[in-house]
Amino acid sequence: DSRYGSFREEGAANSPHRTCGQMGAALDLAWALDRGRPDVVIAVLDSGIDWDHRSLKDANGVTRVVRAVDFVALSKGFAEGGWVRKVDLSGLATALMTASAGYRPTGAPAALARPTSTLPDPYGHGTVVASIAAGSGGYRTPDPGGVAPAAELYDVRVLDANGTGQTSDVLAGLDWVIQRNRSHNIRVVNLSLAANATDSFLVDPLARAARSATAAGLVVVAAAGNAGKDAAGNEVYGAIGSPGIEPSVITVGAENPKASDPRLDDVMTGFSSRGPTRSSVVMSSGNRWVDNLIKPDLVAPGNRLIGAVANQRNAPAPTGNLLATTYPDLMQAV
Repeated sequence: DSRYGSFREEGAANSPHRTCGQMGAALDLAWALDRGRPDVVIAVLDSGIDWDHRSLKDANGVTRVVRAVDFVALSKGFAEGGWVRKVDLSGLATALMTASAGYRPTGAPAALARPTSTLPDPYGHGTVVASIAAGSGGYRTPDPGGVAPAAELYDVRVLDANGTGQTSDVLAGLDWVIQRNRSHNIRVVNLSLAANATDSFLVDPLARAARSATAAGLVVVAAAGNAGKDAAGNEVYGAIGSPGIEPSVITVGAENPKASDPRLDDVMTGFSSRGPTRSSVVMSSGNRWVDNLIKPDLVAPGNRLIGAVANQRNAPAPTGNLLATTYPDLMQAV
């Protein structure tokens, strides 16, 4: 069944939204080369994006979240209760997407639909991720701008209000992006989510979908996962999640810069998943193949980052943001 298993959010929202000198220095170097361009689109598959947040608007106050599609709501609208194997639901999916009250046509040549939802990210994770990738923070100090603050964003919602989701929704979201990557200039796909990886990347459905996205010319970035320690606090190895097990994607782990610029004191965060990958498959010979890939591919500062806080429109912060209301220290002043 393509609906097996569930996903969880991974990455930036696990820690207070602060930054460090090393992250700022790295961004200065990156911004000196390129701050991103509106014609380069980043698709964020996550819990939603607060399109009305100031960090995600351009200099004219227009949101840079140029398209939003909600696969969580879409699959719940099926009479079957979700995607079903060997059942063509494409016609119904198109009708539901067209009739969605959360989006309105803009009349643009690409037939895009700009978001209008008043509760765009009820969990709060996707907005943080989007702002780290493409936030614009020049309106405040310290500047919490993202890596590509001029880039446009596609909000592809595949995680629900509790930060979990169905494999089938993530697969549908990836397929949606692949079909539009050239016509809509989508260049990057961000997947800050992970599922337990037991099957080899050769057969794992999400790894295969991510591989198809890479083959279509997309840069696919995935989280290593948050399974770096067990319940007793012991370090765990071989717990990279899917789709991070896929060789063709850039799998990113989290490191702690210790609030200093030099890298000599940097360490992996305790929560970040470590390799090698231990997913496997039984071959036709009867022998078990273990992937045993070295992952993650790289690490980046992963705690105490500044990020945008999602909010219900026209309501006091952080209304409509489960993460920020459950963990109020995420909202502490910088």
